[in-house]
Amino acid sequence: MLPGAADVILVGTPHADPEQAAALDALLDAHPDALVVCLGWPAGPDDLPRARRIVFTYGDALPNATALAGLLTGA
Repeated sequence: MLPGAADVILVGTPHADPEQAAALDALLDAHPDALVVCLGWPAGPDDLPRARRIVFTYGDALPNATALAGLLTGA
């Protein structure tokens, strides 16, 4: 995470991948208020219990990423 930058963590399917879940837990330990963006499919809030702020894109295709960028930047 960069100093002064918003903390955004991109994940795929941590609820289905123990290594990804461990990495996410470590990042959330250091940055508990980070926005977690879950690009995986399917997922819901119960799958990421430690995340305080979550956005689900339900896929990592270009339209999903474009919508996410618009949401995060207000564009």
